[in-house]
Amino acid sequence: MNHLRALAASLATLSLAFTTGCSREYLYDDVDLVLDFDLTPSNELAHPYVLGSKFAIHVGGFDRGGENPPVYTLASSAPSVIALSACTDSGCSVDALAEGAALVSAYDEHGELVAAEEVTVLAPDRVELSPHGREIVKSSWPISEARILVGGTATYLATCYRGEQRLNGNGVLAATSDGVDLTVERTFLFENRDWLQLTPPHVGDFTVSVSASGLPMRDLDVHVVDADAVASVEVIQEELEDGDRVTVLGEALDAEGRVVHGVQFSWDLDGDGQAGLGDLFRYEYSEEVEKLLGAEFDGLRGETVIHAERGIVADSNALGCSASRFGARAPLGGAALTLAFAALFVKRSRSRRTS
Repeated sequence: MNHLRALAASLATLSLAFTTGCSREYLYDDVDLVLDFDLTPSNELAHPYVLGSKFAIHVGGFDRGGENPPVYTLASSAPSVIALSACTDSGCSVDALAEGAALVSAYDEHGELVAAEEVTVLAPDRVELSPHGREIVKSSWPISEARILVGGTATYLATCYRGEQRLNGNGVLAATSDGVDLTVERTFLFENRDWLQLTPPHVGDFTVSVSASGLPMRDLDVHVVDADAVASVEVIQEELEDGDRVTVLGEALDAEGRVVHGVQFSWDLDGDGQAGLGDLFRYEYSEEVEKLLGAEFDGLRGETVIHAERGIVADSNALGCSASRFGARAPLGGAALTLAFAALFVKRSRSRRTS
């Protein structure tokens, strides 16, 4: 059956070549593969999609500014795999209902085929969790266990895989715990991701059971510690050129050098205290200015030299436009402004560790 669908996709591509010459239209989704909270779509389909995910597919490559913008109709060759609904004149909502493949085709108002692509849906066999702060400074790694300050909140990006293949889309994560307060969050606006937020109320060792697409994935061991377990503070700073926005991440380490998440730091710049608590400090790089930035927790301090006149304290637990697993989608307005503001600061870069 998959061979037949692949043949159908090839025939659709040939049909496009013969009927439209060089067609300018293309299909794209709202799953941005680069986690930068940029509001610009990626101009492609980011399949394979994870089973159970919800996203949108649109038609791009045309000018919306004309007096009579084109109207498109989308169709799925396998609605039991890729189901389309709530369609507008340029796109549809999509439900990835079952494993398999489907040819998604776009037709113009004359019934002419203008774009087509075969997309696949797979069930995950594992979920990786990585700290959001590390994702922001582009120095992330998947965790095998979590170490969190009691009463603090730690946020982890959840990414689904099938073997070595990353699966995209969100709305598939679930989790339970025997002693940790948790929330599953979803982010939107071209940053479709699932997140796990953990807030442990008691010191001790606990387990968080993680599932995706209705399938059990892993048990995460969570070690909850008090402030006495923190032995040092370090900072990780992006290396960017003049004119770019830079993020500095503060991290608390125990005596064995293991990161303790959920710690909020006070920050100072050349001795001047900065407003608010958080694990991030964001600033605009200026080569002419050099100041000493410090992050402090419970009498422990990490420092680094930055090139900035000023900056702001931020929190990696803030996710912009999001909704909890059991809540409603967050309204736009203030959340959208927050996300757009964050886009000014979060950029891809290489990171370095200083102390």
